[in-house]
Amino acid sequence: MSNPFTQDGDFDEDTSFDEAGVSPEFLKLLEASVLEAGKYVVPSDDLRPHTLEAARELDTDRKETYSLTRIAIAFAVCGFLSLPVFSRVASWRDRVSAPNSLRMFEAAQKKNMGLDWGLFEAFSEARQRQALQFGKPSPKNKLE
Repeated sequence: MSNPFTQDGDFDEDTSFDEAGVSPEFLKLLEASVLEAGKYVVPSDDLRPHTLEAARELDTDRKETYSLTRIAIAFAVCGFLSLPVFSRVASWRDRVSAPNSLRMFEAAQKKNMGLDWGLFEAFSEARQRQALQFGKPSPKNKLE
């Protein structure tokens, strides 16, 4: 009698039960044994709650991952959309901001005159630039 099963334990599809010498009574007995074994395999009482809890945990993890992904995408989109706004504000800030002491000192040094008159001239020019930016005529110096 040849073995109808392969080395892996799988049934060889080329061999039929008739060729293997398996009788119909053996097949009926095998089927009855399998049906009887089905009565002994019973799920435990806590199988459903454990299964539901595992499914809830997986669903919670998936929802957390999706929400974090959505937040990251929203931040990225907001960041990309705000880049032009920040560059525009930076360019306006340079034009509108009041001159600080370092800028005034550097401008006074470029004047090739004494530091006191250089600062006066730099400050007068800064006020004139500001007046032109805001569309007002520059104030007249009382010393001129």
